[in-house]
Amino acid sequence: MIKGGTGGANTNLTGLRFEAKTDLADALKTANYSVEDDRVSLNGELFCLLLRKHALYKFLPTKGVDYLDYISNRMLPDECAYFPTSNHFLIVEKKWQTIDGSVDEKLAACDFKLRRYRRLFSSMNAGVTMVYVLNDYFQQERYKDVFEYMKMSGCQVYFEELPLDVLRTCSDPDHDS
Repeated sequence: MIKGGTGGANTNLTGLRFEAKTDLADALKTANYSVEDDRVSLNGELFCLLLRKHALYKFLPTKGVDYLDYISNRMLPDECAYFPTSNHFLIVEKKWQTIDGSVDEKLAACDFKLRRYRRLFSSMNAGVTMVYVLNDYFQQERYKDVFEYMKMSGCQVYFEELPLDVLRTCSDPDHDS
């Protein structure tokens, strides 16, 4: 829902603007990474593959994974990066809101989503890090309990931007899942 009480398609438009503003490929280009199609390189070496939304399900069969063997339906991450050097996935969910609404409840489902991603990537023995990038609306005291639960569940929360160190950590072969 957006200001004025309209939801549906208008909510999607404003949410998509936030998603575009927080685009991982654009941020990596700004940080001097080379981005061509879904391949991100640094100093000529592959850093990660960007696999947002349906691209994840085109990638998984290349690793011998049929998602239906692990989960009953697709989850479409706003952003997903796979780091081959560490065999690690970074899942980024973006949530934008300006008034009370259904996104509040979606945050508390982080544990369920993270468990499903872990099951999906289990046959690859791949690790997974799940983060949420939220707009400043969520920096209200009333979200304190939700953020504590998200942290306990293994999900990270950031506002307006994703620190580059999160990606660097995911790319580290010595990174613990």
